[in-house]
This record gives sequence, C-alpha cells and structure tokens, in this order.
Amino acid sequence: QQQPELMLTSIEEGKQRELLRGLQLTRDFLRTLQQAPGLMQSNANFFVRLNMGSRYFLYVAAQIVQINGDELQVRGVDPNQPHFIQRTKLAYVSNAMFKDEELAALIDKLRCGVISDMRVGEVEEMMGLRQAVVQHPLYTATRQAQQQ
Repeated sequence: QQQPELMLTSIEEGKQRELLRGLQLTRDFLRTLQQAPGLMQSNANFFVRLNMGSRYFLYVAAQIVQINGDELQVRGVDPNQPHFIQRTKLAYVSNAMFKDEELAALIDKLRCGVISDMRVGEVEEMMGLRQAVVQHPLYTATRQAQQQ
C-alpha cells in the first residue's frame, strides 16, 4: 500500500510510464462514452494522444480539461504555455497508445509544472475507474452496436 501523498514525479520512470499509460483514453473509448455518457462521471485529468500536425503526423500527450460533444478542452500541449487550455476535436485523438518518447515528453511536462503533478493514489483510482468502464456490460454493448 503506497503513501497517499506520493507524487507521480517522485517515483521511478518505469512506474511513471505504466501509470500514465493507464490514464490514456482513445478516440474509440471517448466515442463509446458519447453514446453511454452515464458510464463515466468525469474524464477530466485523463490523457489523450493528439495529432497536432496538419500535413504530417505529430503526436503529443495532452491532459483533458473537459469534453463537450466532439470538442475537447485540453492542457499541456505547448510546453511554453503552461496551463493554457486549447480546444480541439475528438477526430484528432489517436487510437494508438503513447510512444515512449511521447511519454518521456509528458513526464518532462509534469516535472516542469506545465501539467500539474498528480498523486499516485489518485492516478491509481482513475485507472481503476477506466478499467471498470471498459469491463461494464453497457460499454461492451455500445461498442458492439457501433461496429455494426
């Protein structure tokens, strides 16, 4: 059992990556939640992998502030603008998992305060929440309906 005040930036990098991967929400996951909004009360502070390139693919990890329909408000996109909230579309959220270098950049942003550091206990709770959504029968049914 870990101490509740242990922060994400103070644990070793392998564990940081594992926890941050557990907070990534994919486009498919978010589209499924649109159809079954009651499954997850809040997706704030989870992370998405955003395509920022117009002509070529450039992915960056960003933290969700809130989502309204197809519009996401995210923070942490630009390391030079801490706490700047940017609007983007769900279409730009990736279904692929974070690459190692994207996670490394995200960990840097947490260390520099571009994105607020998080308590390990809080991260583990959020991971559990996401896992519970994925295992919920309504989630499975909604996913299957979308694929027909």
